[in-house]
Amino acid sequence: MIIPLISWLSYLLPTIVLCLPIWILGRKRVKWLRWELISILVLPFLVWFILVILNLKPKSLANLGELEYLGYLTPLGAILRVVIGRRGNSELVASGVVLLYCVLALGLYWFFPVLPE
Repeated sequence: MIIPLISWLSYLLPTIVLCLPIWILGRKRVKWLRWELISILVLPFLVWFILVILNLKPKSLANLGELEYLGYLTPLGAILRVVIGRRGNSELVASGVVLLYCVLALGLYWFFPVLPE
């Protein structure tokens, strides 16, 4: 129980710290959706963690750092939302960004090598 919580926090901490200024400063340009903020904080982690549980590719405890990398990349999606602004359909763009990060989580799991403990 403690390892999933620690691994989620290793994703959540850089995501919140780096995205919070973007979310606050960009709120005039973007209509942030409630489900978007919650899903970007949960879904990419769940994709990665379910793949770890399925054990399709062996991983060690050192690979928990992959989530931290994913957390550091998340602000790019927030910046993308701010740049697009209100030009497009907010729900469609938000869904695309969340889907992009779920695919990124899948890619990190699949292409990141097994790290020695």
